[in-house]
Amino acid sequence: ADLRYAKGVNKYLTTPLYLLLDQPAKIRAYKIVKDNYEGIYNGGLIYKKGMALKVTDYNSSEKEQCGSGINLATLDWCIKEYKDGYRIMLCEFTAKDIVAIPIGSDGKFRVKKCKVIKEIDLVKIGLRKIKARRNND
Repeated sequence: ADLRYAKGVNKYLTTPLYLLLDQPAKIRAYKIVKDNYEGIYNGGLIYKKGMALKVTDYNSSEKEQCGSGINLATLDWCIKEYKDGYRIMLCEFTAKDIVAIPIGSDGKFRVKKCKVIKEIDLVKIGLRKIKARRNND
């Protein structure tokens, strides 16, 4: 739903992700990327394990679902957007790094900086099957 012009909407009733703003320490969320570790939509940034990312050009509007910045998401959002060849990375940030949690978000939000912690095992979360080994006896 496009809520840009809605009046009287209590954003706290529509967006459970606001709980992120009350977290006292490091928070973790997910980033879906292409096989080359670049973001799936606008590209540009590379999200490899151990990398610290920071942007100064970001969209802080809660009224826009998608905008410039480092867009992170819940795991279920990444699974819904997954296509063969994609990867899912685990990223870490703090509440003060959050620049926008869109009103009515379906699982995405924006931060100005984060650190890539690891790549998620796609077999473990059910997105890929274990390939059977070939026995050459």
